[in-house]
Amino acid sequence: MKTISRYLFVLGCLFFGLCQTTQAIPPQHMQDDLIGWQHYMKEADKVFEKGSYLSAIDFYQRVLSRAPKKTKAAYRIAIANYRLRDYEASNKWFAHVMELEEGKHPRAYYYRGMSLKYLGKYNKAIDQLQTFQMKAEEKQSDGSDDKQDQSDASLSTLLKRAAIEIKGCHLGLKWSEETIDKNVEAYHLREKINSPFSDYAPHTFHQDTLFYSSLPQEQAIPVDDTIQHRYSRIYWSTWSDSGWTKGKRIDAPFNKQEIHIGNPALTPNQDLLYFTQCEEQQDLSMRCSIYRVQKKDGSWGQAEKLSSPINPDTGHSTHPSIVSQDDSSNYLYFSSNRKGGKGGMDIWRARVDSSANVSEPENPGDSINTDFDEITPYFQPHQKRLYFSSNGHVGIGGYDVFRSDYRSDSTWSKPHNIGKPENSSVDDMYYRKLPDMNRAFLVSNRPSGFELKNETCCDDILSLRYLKHVFKGEVMTLQENKSVPVDNPVAKLKRYDPASGQYKVVEEDSVDGSTFSFEMDPSTKYKVEVDKSGYASQTETVNTTGKSVTDTMRSMVYVDKIERGKTYKLENVYFDLNKATLRPSSRKALDSLYLLLLDHPGIIIELSAHTDSRGNKEYNKNLSQKRAESCVSYLRKKGIPKERLKAKGYGESQLLNKCKDGVECSEEQHQKNRRTEFKVIGKIDGKIDYQDQRAAVEKSSSDTDQ
Repeated sequence: MKTISRYLFVLGCLFFGLCQTTQAIPPQHMQDDLIGWQHYMKEADKVFEKGSYLSAIDFYQRVLSRAPKKTKAAYRIAIANYRLRDYEASNKWFAHVMELEEGKHPRAYYYRGMSLKYLGKYNKAIDQLQTFQMKAEEKQSDGSDDKQDQSDASLSTLLKRAAIEIKGCHLGLKWSEETIDKNVEAYHLREKINSPFSDYAPHTFHQDTLFYSSLPQEQAIPVDDTIQHRYSRIYWSTWSDSGWTKGKRIDAPFNKQEIHIGNPALTPNQDLLYFTQCEEQQDLSMRCSIYRVQKKDGSWGQAEKLSSPINPDTGHSTHPSIVSQDDSSNYLYFSSNRKGGKGGMDIWRARVDSSANVSEPENPGDSINTDFDEITPYFQPHQKRLYFSSNGHVGIGGYDVFRSDYRSDSTWSKPHNIGKPENSSVDDMYYRKLPDMNRAFLVSNRPSGFELKNETCCDDILSLRYLKHVFKGEVMTLQENKSVPVDNPVAKLKRYDPASGQYKVVEEDSVDGSTFSFEMDPSTKYKVEVDKSGYASQTETVNTTGKSVTDTMRSMVYVDKIERGKTYKLENVYFDLNKATLRPSSRKALDSLYLLLLDHPGIIIELSAHTDSRGNKEYNKNLSQKRAESCVSYLRKKGIPKERLKAKGYGESQLLNKCKDGVECSEEQHQKNRRTEFKVIGKIDGKIDYQDQRAAVEKSSSDTDQ
């Protein structure tokens, strides 16, 4: 088989090549046991260089049966098994190489360490990798190297990798000792989708149709000039009551050529299909490019290769993912090893306008990409989050899945390893979280029961289901020291957004009676906010980290009737740093106070602002006074008479905790002191009819929520 780099197309059963499904058949003239080892070595080297690793193993074993101490043959058997992802076998053969050369072969320690890492034997992997570091540095100091073939990486490159891999092993050990609280169900899709070969690149639309790629079955491969190819194709399946239907190959001209086709990605309006096409070059290498094809009247048209901004003259482009990221444009995410990148395969992004014109791609740089490989990008628009796989960031396997949030200032957050069970000790790629946020797809070569040759040889598509936490609340108030239900409040669920650092409304429930219920994601921070006319708003913080989904979270949320002289905190009133200008999001919180003032037209309130202890006391007092006046000004513009409102800035004089000058505190502790409050300080004679204003602000608030 011709070699195709796995990180370019991620087809399958090998680390660096296409898998073979059966043992190769040597030509008849080579089946004579009297043939010398030199002839077998020549044939072995030939098929090894072509990427036919099963055939190579057979021939190298014949060499060793005649010349047991031929280190090159043993080393290449080890490498072939490693690239076939048969890590039990590669571990054994690299150990044999060490015996033959009495530990003088540094690369054997590196690859044995990696084999052990893939097997999840992290402590043993660390020992081998650290030994490699020592021996490789000795080799470098005397200016020698031990390359067995041109495909071997340099010792300096492997030393960089070893440092990353050792950190990954320590992370794997740490996670193996921790309790995973994600509450995720993961299972391999059935045989109707997954085969004994490689199945990869899942892509869904409407959540009930699945596109994916697969390598079909082949026959035994004669080792001569008529090597029989098999090609990757794009398939589709639909969801039924009994699960996913048997995958069918897309019946279109582009999917029938004698070239490799894969990585399907539909545009949001489903009229264009992007995919990767990999073709063999004259030097027997593979060249991968991104194509697209339009669907008209139910039929796929002629595929077109994207122009040079996406497919440069040199390098590869693959793993397309197309997503609507703003109101006017789609964005094409893909991976490429083109010039101008950080190194290896990088994640790139290009804007696609309404006429399907593609802009010059941009590289996110060090915030995402490393000196090694980042592949299979997918941008989740609801989360504004990029998922991708990498072997350059610290991970517990080969390729681990990472995420990075796209922030409001158009920058990316530091990549975060999404952990277990999404990641394993082997390769995990093509993470795709569905719009309902409860399910995801993943491609992995973890053991499945569908394996062809060894338990980690081939990629399968996995389905993940994220179980939800249930939060049940009851709204109460105290009357004469007794808890009394409060009927018909409004409950809002707000989820913490790490990109903005704020809580955002994700669900609102107009409660019938006094009880309400919300579903919450694992390992996530929330706030539950309860409003009731005539009562002060109440907020409860909920963190689902470490909690089991089998345990329903229950809480009584107490709200207080508005009483004279009592202080009430206004949630979500924010100001920019060192400024007194209200943020747009703060106005909604003040609208709740406005409605309360409409419901109680005779009360007078003091609206107060507080700062933390950092900075000059006098400056803080003046700043808080200006902020309180900004709140009063907003309410006055909405029609509340000035005699009903008093602004008061307290600065840092009324801290709620120990965080005074000179005391070291966390940002969260300081934030507790930065607050806006109000209290009823008196009454005015007479009542004012605010019904028209109340109706208007309720409509405005409703429009804002939508």
